[in-house]
Amino acid sequence: MDDHGESEIGVLLRDARVRLGLTQQQLAVRAGVGVGTVRDLEQGRSSQPRASSVQALATVLGLSPRHRAELQQLAHRRPRRAEAPSGPVHLGVLGPLTVTRAGEPVTLGSGRHRIVLARLALTPDRPVGPEELIALLWGDDAPPSAANVVQTHVSLLRRVLSPQVRPELVPGGYRLRVGEEQLDLVAYRARLAEARLPGLAPQRAFDLLDDALDRWRGDQAVEDVPELDDDPLVTALADERVEATIRLARLSRTLRRASHVLPRLRPLAARHPWHESLHAQLVVALAGSGQQAAALEAYDSVRRRLADELGIDPGPELAEARQQVLTGRWTPRERVSAGPARPWQAPAPPLDFTGREEELHRVERALRYPTHGPGTPPMVVCVISGMAGVGKTSLALQAARSVRAEFPDGQVYLDLRGADERPVGVAYALARLLRARGVEGRAIPADADEAAALYRSVLSDRRVLVILDNARNAA
Repeated sequence: MDDHGESEIGVLLRDARVRLGLTQQQLAVRAGVGVGTVRDLEQGRSSQPRASSVQALATVLGLSPRHRAELQQLAHRRPRRAEAPSGPVHLGVLGPLTVTRAGEPVTLGSGRHRIVLARLALTPDRPVGPEELIALLWGDDAPPSAANVVQTHVSLLRRVLSPQVRPELVPGGYRLRVGEEQLDLVAYRARLAEARLPGLAPQRAFDLLDDALDRWRGDQAVEDVPELDDDPLVTALADERVEATIRLARLSRTLRRASHVLPRLRPLAARHPWHESLHAQLVVALAGSGQQAAALEAYDSVRRRLADELGIDPGPELAEARQQVLTGRWTPRERVSAGPARPWQAPAPPLDFTGREEELHRVERALRYPTHGPGTPPMVVCVISGMAGVGKTSLALQAARSVRAEFPDGQVYLDLRGADERPVGVAYALARLLRARGVEGRAIPADADEAAALYRSVLSDRRVLVILDNARNAA
């Protein structure tokens, strides 16, 4: 096709656009291409248009098959590009939208296909309906050809991404099938989920949260796709990041890592000026890293902001953080005083204990020979149940005395008062058990989850018999 042919194509596009009553800007928006592309094609200045742009324009303008073929011929005259590097593709949404192949950036361009990719990547392995994508791209001004244009964008993404990472058409819409090696969001959430597993050691939970938060590259998810700024998915990710940082900060107090979390807390607190839990953790972390004056100044700053702009006082958590600074209770949670290294708290069994030989033998056997796989610690839970007054406590105490040699690190005893109107609470019970192991009272967290984490740390690699009497139920 010669230059005259290109001019005829320009006239064809312009006439079709005018018949539909569209400006160049409106045509570009509906087709998802740059307005410069439309202008250059109409004025015959583009000898090498993109095939995807040509197809999108033809769809919006409703061109005949013959004219579509002419446009495609024009597009196919583009010189062959150098072959793209091979290798695994990785997508990033925890910050600007990025695509890399074998570690090298892949240019996505500025078309609306970037919006489609960003939205699909925010819900990996879940279909996104075409109606949602159309509303995201055009709002209430979608053209009749909107569904076809969305399909054009998806086709472009399939060519840009590898066969293993690309959108696919499934019942309900389009889905981006990816794993944690291919999308930072999947890896991020996998680590957050593992950090929430019950019984996880504090250091392991800390490392998982730290690794997860390291994957953030910016202030907001897909921060260079403004169409998604106010999307609930982006907002939820921001909230999730704050909660993960708070959990990391709480663990840092147990593990003496306050200074490690400060670079995460400071910028996040600045972006969330009203989040009192986040600011409370910043206050305590500053004190824990030796910056008591800065901690009090951080508290005064948020207190003034709450008073001046909202007319309220700091809530209990923020006020407690200030009190911890004033009283020095940011002390690392693992510090143990000169208390008993091996507590022997179990009361003596009744002198006239008799009978229950079979039950006693079963309890002793369970405590002495726990069945676990190789390499696992010898832990067992033994429950003695029955109606009131049948001698459950006497049996437990007799068994505790019999197996004393099996637990060289001591025995702790706690009456849970399950029959009372107000049984012992979880936080109180944990505090009692921690003090029995020699942990200072001021070093015991008020939060039950934190106290449980410290309790697991204190008992790690220890053989201790814990006797809980008068339990109301399994919880």
